[in-house]
Amino acid sequence: MAKLPPRIKVFRAQIGFGDWVVATSSKKLALEAWDVSRDLFATGEAEQTDDPKAITVAMTNIGKAVAMPRPKRRK
Repeated sequence: MAKLPPRIKVFRAQIGFGDWVVATSSKKLALEAWDVSRDLFATGEAEQTDDPKAITVAMTNIGKAVAMPRPKRRK
C-alpha cells in the first residue's frame, strides 16, 4: 500500500513588522521555514489560517516562507 503524502496546511506569523505565510505539513516545518528558534505558536504569534488570500500566496511556493503583500495605504 502506497503511503499518502502529508496534508498541506497554511500557517501565518507576525515577524517584525510583516506577516509571513508558509504552506507545509506541520508547525515544526513552518517554524523551520521562518528560521525562528522559539515556538511562535505557543506565544500566539503564529497560527494555522484559512484566509483565502494567505492560502493563495503560500501555495505559490510550498515549504518556503513568503511575505504577505501589505495593504495599500490610504491618503
